[in-house]
Amino acid sequence: MFTNSRNLERALRFFRPDAPRIGGVLVLLLLSTGANLVKPWPLALIVDNVLGSKPWPAPLRSWLGGAEKPLAIALLAGAMLLAHGLQGALGAAANYASIQIGLRGLTRVRSALFAWLQRLSLRFYQGTSAGELIHRAAWDTYAFQTLFQQGLITFATALLALAAMVAVMVRLNGRLTLIALALVPLLVLAIRFFGKQMTDRTLAAQQADSRVTALVQQSLVAMPLTQSYTREADEARRFEAQIGEARACRLVQHGAEVRYGLAITLVFGAGAAAIAWVGARQVLAGQLSIGQLLVFLAYLGQLYEPLNQLSYVGATVANASAGTRRVFELLDTPEEVTEAADARSVHDGRRAGDRAGLPLAGRAAVSDRVIQPSARLGAPATAPPDRVHHPGEPPMPSDAVGPGPLLVRGRIAFEQVC
Repeated sequence: MFTNSRNLERALRFFRPDAPRIGGVLVLLLLSTGANLVKPWPLALIVDNVLGSKPWPAPLRSWLGGAEKPLAIALLAGAMLLAHGLQGALGAAANYASIQIGLRGLTRVRSALFAWLQRLSLRFYQGTSAGELIHRAAWDTYAFQTLFQQGLITFATALLALAAMVAVMVRLNGRLTLIALALVPLLVLAIRFFGKQMTDRTLAAQQADSRVTALVQQSLVAMPLTQSYTREADEARRFEAQIGEARACRLVQHGAEVRYGLAITLVFGAGAAAIAWVGARQVLAGQLSIGQLLVFLAYLGQLYEPLNQLSYVGATVANASAGTRRVFELLDTPEEVTEAADARSVHDGRRAGDRAGLPLAGRAAVSDRVIQPSARLGAPATAPPDRVHHPGEPPMPSDAVGPGPLLVRGRIAFEQVC
């Protein structure tokens, strides 16, 4: 558990540059939660105050107290539509912004991993499968985006919605709220029990998939030899064995996830049954109005959604942690070849020519002033050495003077080659 927490904290460091954007997402989520709380109230007002005889609340009495019932119903129906539309728009904006942040963090992870791979020694690459490295760099890095979007953002969204729902539900009916909250300890136990299993089995499945990728890469590289020695059938059997192992690992992983989902379903089923029994008895006893019951049931359904999200956050974080661990294994690989403390910086070896002359192809004559006086060539030191100037051609371009041409007259100055 400590290792997973440390990996989570380390993975989220890649998203620190987007802290202001994350703050904006949280503001959108807060507004969306507020709009979500308003959604069931227009229906409750229609049932209790329009269809029933309950007096209007004080804030609405001056607006709807003297209105005809058809007009009041139309206004409340419009308010219901507005609340749903506003909540949907705010939620969509928050979701899109979180996707942008997740992709930006994914880009940082891939850039850091690629830069570090270029610093590792040749001995590391000789002992590591290229397919394994490709799988980790291309696919395992997605775990960071998953950890942010479906882990952190989903957790924040569900926690915020849960807190708001509980605050309102307590004011409506404290007894039923306590029954709903009694599910939380059971969910925590299920997460702790199944979380370690899902992490280990997901890691094993990802390693098996990496071996499949490595085998495909090796087979493609060796395809000329395979076809020359007619080894296609042997390679096919080898591949079938590898994908069979990967299938078995994935089946074990998904089996753990299915058992986790079954446990969560049983917990929610027990809570729903208890609330239905107690709530029905309170309605029969006249302790709740019809409108209040409708609002509570609506909040109860909305309460289960963040609870369900929180319950599956454990599985999401467990699966993503396995991918981040594989990426961190590469980032933690020690660098065997390091630069000396007094190493000189690398320069591009620019050159300047002054009245330089080169021999013409097949002739003893010399083409004079091919390079203008004090002209900066701006070509890299690795320019091709076999370029020559022919009669009638314009002066040779800036890449004509490489390390190979024979200088007949004039001079060429090399600037900071070392």
